[in-house]
Amino acid sequence: MDRDEALNRRGDLIEERTSDYIRRSKRIVLDTFGIEAAKEQSTLTLQLATAMIHLEAAELNAASLRRIARTLEQKDG
Repeated sequence: MDRDEALNRRGDLIEERTSDYIRRSKRIVLDTFGIEAAKEQSTLTLQLATAMIHLEAAELNAASLRRIARTLEQKDG
């Protein structure tokens, strides 16, 4: 697999995850606030989906840093 193909696959995965977070956020907003939140629903949904995306990115970053640290420790030790 070449680099462009790998980037395209990652892009597709990111789009799928984003759509999944938006669906989850809509469900959470409706379950929590009901249809009364109709005016605020779009804003709340996007804010919640964005928070989920940032959390996943932070978790991925932390996992990457742990792997780098482990690799460096193995080379030193």
